[in-house]
Amino acid sequence: MYIDLGCSDCMNDWPMLSAVYEKYASSVKFSYHLFPLPYHTWAFLLAKSAHVVNLHGDSKSDDVFNFIDYAYLPESQALIYNSATTSDRYCDIQSIVSTWVVNSTTVTADVYADAMLNDSDAEMNTRYAWKQSSLAGVSGTPMYVVNGIKVEGLTDAESWDKMFAGLLPSDEF
Repeated sequence: MYIDLGCSDCMNDWPMLSAVYEKYASSVKFSYHLFPLPYHTWAFLLAKSAHVVNLHGDSKSDDVFNFIDYAYLPESQALIYNSATTSDRYCDIQSIVSTWVVNSTTVTADVYADAMLNDSDAEMNTRYAWKQSSLAGVSGTPMYVVNGIKVEGLTDAESWDKMFAGLLPSDEF
């Protein structure tokens, strides 16, 4: 699935996606691809922050998902959504996101700040993720792909159940 951490539609779907993941994690491999849309002003910074957490967080914890959960809180989105930040600078938003990282992961503020400035892997991983998503034909988020095929209409847990019912052995239900 393709998500944008600055996207209100993704934020609205995130609780449902988390529930679907919990239900099917033992049977289905889920892949999340960050696709920062250019019309969400701070989406690239948010995607890069997630890559920093992935590279510098505790690999045994759920740091990345904890960060995504925090980023998708309505009160978090209200701080960084386009209209709320028209007079903010990059460093202002990075400071807000740094607080999210520290509050939701094992990454410290100093490690986050240093990585956002100096970690070329985080920068390039974010750019490559965007390019790969574009090459896959992604033009908006959220977008769901199952076995390489774009799937639409997955609007609630029941629609996911129906979709998986046709793909998983019956003893999985």
